[in-house]
Amino acid sequence: MRHISPLRYPGGKGGLSDFLSEVICLNSLEGCPYFEPYAGGAGAALRLLTDGIVSKIYLNDADFRIYAFWRSVLDEPERFINSIQKVDISIDQWRKQREVLSNCNSNSMFDVGFATFFINRCSRAGIISTSGPIGGYGQKGTWKINARYSVDGLVVRVKVLQRLKESISISNLDAIEFLKKNLPAGPSRKNAFVYLDPPYYGQGNKLYMNFYDDSGHRGMAQYLQRQKTLPWIMTYDDETFIKEIYSFCEQHEFALQYSAQKVRKGTELLIHPNRIRIPAWSENIKFIDAA
Repeated sequence: MRHISPLRYPGGKGGLSDFLSEVICLNSLEGCPYFEPYAGGAGAALRLLTDGIVSKIYLNDADFRIYAFWRSVLDEPERFINSIQKVDISIDQWRKQREVLSNCNSNSMFDVGFATFFINRCSRAGIISTSGPIGGYGQKGTWKINARYSVDGLVVRVKVLQRLKESISISNLDAIEFLKKNLPAGPSRKNAFVYLDPPYYGQGNKLYMNFYDDSGHRGMAQYLQRQKTLPWIMTYDDETFIKEIYSFCEQHEFALQYSAQKVRKGTELLIHPNRIRIPAWSENIKFIDAA
C-alpha cells in the first residue's frame, strides 16, 4: 500500500519516505523516535512507522482542523469509517462540511475532523481553506467531486491507522513549542530524528490557514541553529530568503513533481546540518504527492 494517510496535502512529502529511511539508516538512527512539527498528512511518517524504520511518530500541526482530523480518526476509527461509508458525496454536502469548518468552535472535535477530511478529499488540490470542489460547483468537467473519494481505499487507510494508534502521538502546538515539549533531553536528543516541512515561504498564505511571516520562518531557523546534536532535515520552497536564514546549513536543490491538480515540475530546498549524512542521489529526488 503506497499511500497510508487518508489526507491529500498541498506540498505533501509522502514520496520522501524512501529518502528519509536512507537518511535515518545512514546516520545509525534505526528504531528512533520521529518528530514532525508540521505534520499535515504525515505521509512519510506513517510509511516510516509501518516499515519499522522508526519506533514511534510524534506528529504536530498548529492548524486545529488538521489536529481534529488526526484526533478523530485515531480516537474513533469505527465512527470515522461509518461516516466515510455513509456520507453523501455531493455539492450540497461539500457546502455543509465547509460550513462546519467555518465554525469550528460551534462543532464537536469529531465533526470538525470529519469535515476536514471530507473537504480535503473533495476539493481541488486538497486545499482546505481556499479551494473549491473538484469539478466545480456545476460538476460539468471530466473530474467530479468524488474523484478522490474511493470509499474502500479510504476505509483501509483508517484501519491501518487504527492498528498503529499506540505508536502515534498528535499535538496542536506551535512548532517550536512542540519540539521543546516532546524532544528527549540531554544526550538522548542525538538519538531522535526530526523532519520539518514548514509552510511555504512564497505561497504559504494561499495554501494553509497557519502560515509564517518572516519572523516565524526566522524563529525556527534560530531554534535549529542552537541544536548542536539533534539530527534533523528540512524541505522548503526554493526562495532566497530561506537560503539566507539557513546559511549555516548544507543546502541542496532537488526536483519534484506534484499531482495535486496536474503534474507540474518545480524545485525545492533540502536543508540539513553538516553533521547529517544524506544519500548521494538526494539531489535528484522525484516524487508525486497528493494521492
